[in-house]
Amino acid sequence: MICPNCSSEIEDDSLFCSVCGSDLRIKDKQKSMMEDESHINKTSNDNKVKEISSNNAQNNISKIFIALAIIGCALFFISAEHISKAGDDMITLRSEAGTSLAEVYYQDVGRALKGFAIFTRGLGVSILAIVFSTVFKKYKNN
Repeated sequence: MICPNCSSEIEDDSLFCSVCGSDLRIKDKQKSMMEDESHINKTSNDNKVKEISSNNAQNNISKIFIALAIIGCALFFISAEHISKAGDDMITLRSEAGTSLAEVYYQDVGRALKGFAIFTRGLGVSILAIVFSTVFKKYKNN
């Protein structure tokens, strides 16, 4: 072993330097403490990196859910518009012979389709609201 104070060669199990008299126990303790501190800092930094990558993954998943919810809501509204138009066409259906049983039936089906179109729009808005509220709760908790 080499003395950290005077750089003289001394025995490995020496507690004091035989040349300058320096206490080697204090230096070993300081070195051990510095190594422990370095290990703690490295572990802390590793945990921070893991936490940041976990947050990034959660943010990306949240963005995907929001995008899918918006697309789903748009599809619900588009299909509701088509259903509503079909219902309108059926409600306004009139026969030339006068009111018939088939005409009344188709008008009732048209009204049912209009109701289903309203339900479809409501379902689209509900899905969008559920996704947004879930994502905002996660952001609020972080």
